[in-house]
Amino acid sequence: MCPLAFPDEPSEPALADAHQLEAISLERDLISLTTATLDKSQEELAVNESVSKEIWLDFEDFCVCFHHIYIFHKPNSYCLNFQKSEFKFMEERVPYYLFVDSLKPIELLVCFSALVRWGESGALTKESPPVEPGLLTAEAITWKSLKPLSVVLRIHTYATKASMVRLPVGRHMLLFNAYSPVGHAIHVCSMTTFVIGDEDVVLPNFEPESYRFTEQSVMIMKAIGNVIANFKDRGKLPAALRDLQAAHYPIPLNNKELTLQHFRVFHISLWRLMKKSQVAKPPLNFKFAFRAMVLDTDLLDSFSEDASLAEWVDLKYSMPVNEKEYSPEEIAAAVKIQSMWKGNYVRLLMKARTPETKENISVADTLQKIWAVLEMNLEQYALSLLRLMFKSKCKSMESYPCYQDEETKLAFADHTVNYTDQPPNSWFIVFRETFLVPQDIILLPKVYTTLQICMLHVINNDTLEQVPKVFQKVVPYLYSKNKKGYTFVAEAYTGDSFVSGSRWKLRLIGSYNPLPFLARDTPCSTFTIKEIRDYYIPNDKKILFRYSIKVTMAQSITIQVRTSKPDAFIKLQVLESEEIIMSTVGKGQALIPAFYFLGNEKALSSQSSKQVLLTHTLPKKEPEVLTKKKAGQPGQKSFKGRTGGGMTETGMPLLEEEVMSVPTIEENSSTPQQCYKYIIQCLVLFNSWPLNETQLTFVQALKDMEKIDIKAHVEKHEEPAPMGSPDSHAVSEGQKSVGMPKTTRKGKERSAEKEKSAREKQTPRFEPQQMQVPTAAHSQQEDPNKPYWTLRLVSEHTDSEYVDVKKDTERADEIRAMKQAWETTEPGRAIKASQARLKYLTQFIKKPPETSAPATSPEALSVTQSQIKSSEEGEQAGGTGKDADTKELPPTAAGSMLWKKWQLTKTLSVLSKATSSESSPKEEPPRKEIPVVVQSRSPTILETSPQQIRKALEFLDFNHYVRKTADEAVLQTDELSKHQAMQKAEEIHQFRQYRARILSIRDIDQEERVKLKDEVLDMYGEMRDSVDEARQKIFDIREEYRNKLLEAERLRMEALAAQEAAVKLEAEKKTAASDPQKKKKGGKKK
Repeated sequence: MCPLAFPDEPSEPALADAHQLEAISLERDLISLTTATLDKSQEELAVNESVSKEIWLDFEDFCVCFHHIYIFHKPNSYCLNFQKSEFKFMEERVPYYLFVDSLKPIELLVCFSALVRWGESGALTKESPPVEPGLLTAEAITWKSLKPLSVVLRIHTYATKASMVRLPVGRHMLLFNAYSPVGHAIHVCSMTTFVIGDEDVVLPNFEPESYRFTEQSVMIMKAIGNVIANFKDRGKLPAALRDLQAAHYPIPLNNKELTLQHFRVFHISLWRLMKKSQVAKPPLNFKFAFRAMVLDTDLLDSFSEDASLAEWVDLKYSMPVNEKEYSPEEIAAAVKIQSMWKGNYVRLLMKARTPETKENISVADTLQKIWAVLEMNLEQYALSLLRLMFKSKCKSMESYPCYQDEETKLAFADHTVNYTDQPPNSWFIVFRETFLVPQDIILLPKVYTTLQICMLHVINNDTLEQVPKVFQKVVPYLYSKNKKGYTFVAEAYTGDSFVSGSRWKLRLIGSYNPLPFLARDTPCSTFTIKEIRDYYIPNDKKILFRYSIKVTMAQSITIQVRTSKPDAFIKLQVLESEEIIMSTVGKGQALIPAFYFLGNEKALSSQSSKQVLLTHTLPKKEPEVLTKKKAGQPGQKSFKGRTGGGMTETGMPLLEEEVMSVPTIEENSSTPQQCYKYIIQCLVLFNSWPLNETQLTFVQALKDMEKIDIKAHVEKHEEPAPMGSPDSHAVSEGQKSVGMPKTTRKGKERSAEKEKSAREKQTPRFEPQQMQVPTAAHSQQEDPNKPYWTLRLVSEHTDSEYVDVKKDTERADEIRAMKQAWETTEPGRAIKASQARLKYLTQFIKKPPETSAPATSPEALSVTQSQIKSSEEGEQAGGTGKDADTKELPPTAAGSMLWKKWQLTKTLSVLSKATSSESSPKEEPPRKEIPVVVQSRSPTILETSPQQIRKALEFLDFNHYVRKTADEAVLQTDELSKHQAMQKAEEIHQFRQYRARILSIRDIDQEERVKLKDEVLDMYGEMRDSVDEARQKIFDIREEYRNKLLEAERLRMEALAAQEAAVKLEAEKKTAASDPQKKKKGGKKK
């Protein structure tokens, strides 16, 4: 029993906080208090038996006398009750989904109890922190929007509160969110059937049609049956037709064109339903009987059987017109014949519509046969009829009351995969599949997993654009039908804790079936990660790295880059023939969820060095200039002509500019092939990765060792292995570190089989060896202060062998090949150039006057020449390798190689000092080799060759890991194909109706916005006029007051002028009177 408190003043009950009811106590205290109150009231009634039981009061007196009314609800008096308790210390809100559907107004009594303290330690004191109350909110939601439709309930309490939630007629989806510091209990009572629980329990209830939709459809179908039953009755047929019109046209639209369109949609839907219900051969006069019932002669002639209702509504579908031109006489004759035939046909229809005629009896019998089939499954056919009308996207459908229930109608499909145990601080791909969208549909993908960090990305394979997200979650979005589908990629990060294997589920929620389906039978859950790590070496072009990738089999690959500096802004790009195909920007990391690489017909590694040289030689063109031009124009790319991105077939022809041209036409014609040149490039943006002094010193050491390495390879007349090749990086496959074998290209041509066997025989290197050297490069895990980056390429486990990734050293290879060609054409050219350069430099060296310059020894000269040669090549390779990033040194290079480089650097510095010294030349002391101590270690599975691994896995049984969609295969017959085609056409009609509804809603919203804009403009215009009037009144009053003041001032000035004039006049009179007297006195003196 829950006491309910009302406010002092009567008010209209609302959905939110109007009926929040204060609880007096828990159940035991509540029952005892209620019993005592009842006993006391019975005693008072026994004493006052003589008093009348009926007392009338005025409503005003009643409100004055009684401040509160306590209403007690018995949960046992309600048909349906739901109770749920949660006792756990959590800060997250607990969600409860609720489904309710009714043809009457809905009332839900919700009681919420919150436990905010536990034990004496939680007692409230003056010094104790404030305790937050329990909170329960209920929102009316729809899966198509992230924003709730409305808030219907909000309860704050430290103990217990209850409230009555009142909902209108129809189907509703509510989301309850309960929060309490310690625990809570929720109790829901209602006389209406409802379902409450988690999402898996509630969602299936929204798939069937709502009660209002079912009631409306059955009403229409019964009205049709009443018309057919009374078709021969002259008195009842008009009333039956009026009832049918009231059933399918309940609200007048006051729009002639829309009304006509509504009736046509109803008639076409009814015709298709009747035709579909006739499994056997329909009667001969089936079409005539239908026309007689609806009395529409042009209905079935102007509308094609193959066209959908949506097409007829949107495009005003009409029959195709013959292109043949007719003479005026032929047109007049045809019109006369048609008019005569139509007149005769209309007279026949009117006779068939008139009861007690021969034609009427025949038509009535035919309609009775059709109705007998429909009546056997009345509700199903009724739902089909109304759903066909809704698919037409006619705006008149919005007038139905059941149209509001379409917001909560949904269909969903789950796709589940399993992931294995993952170590701490690891990144991996959980799910990556392509879904094909049969029709335009609003879709909401949701992820259910125990992983704390898991993000879903959806990419349109046609446009390579990502579906928008809000707070790293994919929002409801209109997925349009395309050719290559949409790729769903889920990435996860384990954090600092170990993650055990579990199940991951993706749920697709849409309006209707069919939902997007997988491009293959079962999703793949096994992926291979190829990981490349290297140090960051700044350069002028801000290029972090450039890698070329070649695949022998077309496949989709996920690309992820992570930097050691978490706040560095980077831009990851995929280039095809130096054209930006796809790019993304990230902070600390960047991800391209899926990119479809087209495979080459023949692996590039199996070609000879000559063929590679000819392929990469571009005479009279500078690759850097081409790179700038193509990479600087990303806005000019076109996805229609691109063949690398998205899901395409491998046999699709390439554009001319994407095919690598070979100068020797004869050799190319003998072995025709298509070669796709993909580059993975990463840039540092906004100078967001500055290095400190220690890191700059380390990077400079890497640059010096790189130049020495280039010199060492040149002296051996062997092409140096690229710094970004797999032999100098840590590569991990399947979330484990697996080394890639070292490969070197020889001058002679080798076959692909010999190269593969050589790779399997060589021992992989995946970590630096432990050596006693003064300077050694450590891995990123040992020294995280070094600037490094990590590149990960994720492919499916079965396709990982067909991916070849290596450092892009095309520019350095071209320069090296050019030098080799010069040396071949003119032997000794390099030595002559070095001598000429040395001779030129010696002109600027001042010789000491005391002693003559010593002759340079041949050994020193050779060393100096080799040093100059190496420095020149290093400068050229470094200058051109800013694009290709050839100056980088992998962190996992072997310690022995580093020791040799360090010794070589020291020796060269000593020799250079000896050459340029002013003293006489001295003999170079003999060089001592320092022994290198290598710690031996036992072989691990990471060093095992792939052949041994495959041999060990041959005897494993994987049958229990394989799932099948069906036990037996089904033959694709013509009948099955037709059935599938009919289903697909039906689904097409279904989803086009939804598009019309969205467009109509947009039009209504636009009209409302225009009206609101006009109202605002009118309001502001009135405000402006009223302000002008008020201002004018103030101005008039001010002007009147000003005029009064001016008049008073004028009068005052006139009075002053008159006074002054009077005073002046008196002064003049006095002066005039005094002058004669003075004259008289003057005369007497004489």
